[in-house]
Amino acid sequence: MKSILLFIGLIGFSPSLFGMCYERFYTQEHLAKHPDQEVRSVIVQNEDWASFISDEFPITVQIHLVQNGKDKLAEVTGRCQYDNPEDPWAAQREGRPATGTCNFNSQGPRSATFRAKMESSLFGYEPGEILFKVASDFVYDDVTAGSRPGSKIEITDYDNTFLVHFNAMESNLGRTCEQTLLMAHKKNLPRYWNEAILHSIRNDLARPTVTARNLFHLSALLWDIYALYNSEKTYYLNPNTNLPTSNDETASMNKVMSFAAHRLLKTRYELAPGNGDNYPNWELGTDGEPDNRVNLFLDRALKRLGYFLEDQGAEALLGQQLAEELIQSQLDDGSREANNYSDPDFQNMVNNQIADISQSGLKKPHDYGEGGDIFSFMPEYLFDHFGFSIEDQSLVDSDVKSGPSIAGEVDIDHWIRLHIPGSIDQSGNAQASEQQPLTLFWGELPTFGNLSEYRSSDKPGVYFDPSEHYPSFRDSPEEVILANLQVVGFSALLNPQDMSNFDFDRDGKPDHNQGAEMIDISPGHLGNNSLGANDGAGRSINPITGQSYEPYKVKAANYYRSIAEFWADGPSSETPPGHWNTLANYVMDQLQKKQKGFYWLGDQQKKLTRKEYELRLYLTLNGALHDAAVVAWGIKGHFQGNRPITVIRKLATMAEKDPQFGAYLESLAPDLVKMVTYKKEVLNSKGQMETKEVTRLAIKAWRGPREHGFYLGDFDGGGYVEMRDFSFKKRDSLALEENDFFSRMNHAGVGWILAENWLPYQRQTFVTPPFPGFVSGHSTFSRAAAEILTGVTGSEYFPGGLGTYPAPPLHFEYDETKDFEFQWATYFDASDTSGISRLYGGIHASYDDLPARKIGSKVGKKALEKAKAFFQ
Repeated sequence: MKSILLFIGLIGFSPSLFGMCYERFYTQEHLAKHPDQEVRSVIVQNEDWASFISDEFPITVQIHLVQNGKDKLAEVTGRCQYDNPEDPWAAQREGRPATGTCNFNSQGPRSATFRAKMESSLFGYEPGEILFKVASDFVYDDVTAGSRPGSKIEITDYDNTFLVHFNAMESNLGRTCEQTLLMAHKKNLPRYWNEAILHSIRNDLARPTVTARNLFHLSALLWDIYALYNSEKTYYLNPNTNLPTSNDETASMNKVMSFAAHRLLKTRYELAPGNGDNYPNWELGTDGEPDNRVNLFLDRALKRLGYFLEDQGAEALLGQQLAEELIQSQLDDGSREANNYSDPDFQNMVNNQIADISQSGLKKPHDYGEGGDIFSFMPEYLFDHFGFSIEDQSLVDSDVKSGPSIAGEVDIDHWIRLHIPGSIDQSGNAQASEQQPLTLFWGELPTFGNLSEYRSSDKPGVYFDPSEHYPSFRDSPEEVILANLQVVGFSALLNPQDMSNFDFDRDGKPDHNQGAEMIDISPGHLGNNSLGANDGAGRSINPITGQSYEPYKVKAANYYRSIAEFWADGPSSETPPGHWNTLANYVMDQLQKKQKGFYWLGDQQKKLTRKEYELRLYLTLNGALHDAAVVAWGIKGHFQGNRPITVIRKLATMAEKDPQFGAYLESLAPDLVKMVTYKKEVLNSKGQMETKEVTRLAIKAWRGPREHGFYLGDFDGGGYVEMRDFSFKKRDSLALEENDFFSRMNHAGVGWILAENWLPYQRQTFVTPPFPGFVSGHSTFSRAAAEILTGVTGSEYFPGGLGTYPAPPLHFEYDETKDFEFQWATYFDASDTSGISRLYGGIHASYDDLPARKIGSKVGKKALEKAKAFFQ
């Protein structure tokens, strides 16, 4: 029986999360019958932990399967019962497995059997395991509530088995065990190790620049070893390296490649969270020992290829030696790898202050004083709700006070670091509350393509000098304002609810909501933009098939929110460079599935094996992505461009101080901006309550992350000032109806909020990346990658003229959306979607996005030129 460990599962019992992982077992017969079937994840969820250890318990099993290149997700619910009510405890005492049956409450052949083996006492909260084994065809089709309508998953082999390990009381925030490499990828060694680094990235800190460098170096290392064995040109390694004598050069090369990749990845991800004692609180076990998740994963990846860590053979030693040569040669490339890529110069920022995101406007972090940690994660706006006044120090154990405003000191043109209580990066890793700028020195690294002629002579680290595109409020205030009001307008489109019967602002007009409209997201309607613009209207004909693109309609808000989350490269993601590797892998799979062949640069006279094609593509793609990181971060470090959260909150304080400026903002976007006046109770210096009339800037936007049942946007730093209750003087009789409407919604929705409280459509624990906005890294990465895929495949179109990808479930807010998929005709369409998604996500303004697309195009084309010459 062959085994393969496949994904990270999460078992979500109440009241705690329960860490678990699972193994999937295959027979050789199953692999032969279902070569395209890949189970990506199995999530087992029980409604209540106490019932889990009782005689009978409810259970939900969700399976994410890829079959014939299509992602499928479905879930069924049922009840499990032990064969003998006393069996769980008797089995534990007697050291034997307990047995039982799970029956799922949907129609058709959907039953399964399981046996539960208790390795140790559940009462002691120690690990155990459950083994689910399919007893008949496991088919999910239009299953019970909570499933994805129309999904169908077939697992039709009796030898399919899911081994679920669980740890009763360990809460791991969803980070459990390790992902696996798919068995099928053993046949394609470059892909196997590409999947290995993508998983390692998902367990590392979210550092796109570092990710791009690691992807590039792995790609170069694997190509160079292939080149050594095939008398091709090497990129880093000495072409005169002596190779072991072998009767099977392919087997010898594969072994050298694997030991080299293993050594490189273990070195580069040694400091990843969860490895060693880096984050010991994340360990899964109860033995007090750290998990070493990435190390264990990489060791097992090597073993699954049939290699042993203790191997001292010639190939194993050579692979490790070659990896070490590359590692040592790049220690002085300017990345500061030896210092874990730290940035010692971040103090040299234009805005050297820190803004506390849990307060209104732009303020310094709270001064909690000694012993004030009990409030360190309580946003300022919740103090009043819970009866605590920030100014009333008698109610707390320390000097808790609101930080002073720094809005007057903040330069609106430049990025400012944020203080984010409970901060978690885009890969789900715990961070310091105060942002540390990410690798703003990266522009000094060497590039893959020859970019020397585009390097600025007077701006260190800057290529393709974008000074003419840099947004300056000082020189062109209206340009900056309009671009950020566009971000507000996009934020106002994120509500999928039909609000046509409501008039919340009492202006006598229904609150028409464009986010509830159905829009066509097919290539027949979206895409086909010119470079650096959003002027496309789609394509009427698929040039590959000669057929029309069929309309594909979804709710506008669902689409906008989904692209914001899909391209956000959110928790446990591979970050943008890795994201484009996953899309490249999708393209290679589609080329093989459609039997198109692997033709270098699309030239029918240059057919390659998949192995060589993959190696060339990875080196070219990741060389371009590395260059995109160098170029984008060089520009970020020099210009230190602003982010929408700073601009919008700064505009709010400016409008409050200058009524004429507020009126000017209203005139620019009357449907999105209003100056409102209301009365507010505050504590005066004598500790007495007094009423004060204030005038603030309100915007119509996404209302912010839902936290403890409240919405951040609805609160002011000193009191409850929900705009729909104060600013529009509605009759009291309407308040219940209106509040009840909002309380029934699963998502935060869109409404009138104070601009000084606005947050982008992101997790509250992330908010905005820890580096400047200008230019957009996403847009630079994406356009560079699109140029490479176009050049390498010989066509700008996805195989068959249509690329699809399942839209992700929403994580930034709780909401149920209908299952749908993204569709793109070309790689450029996908790239442009990535760029504009950052505006819907509130991360960038258009002046960050559009110039970056043009720069990314230049980066990609130069990398392609380099690859064409290199692979001659």
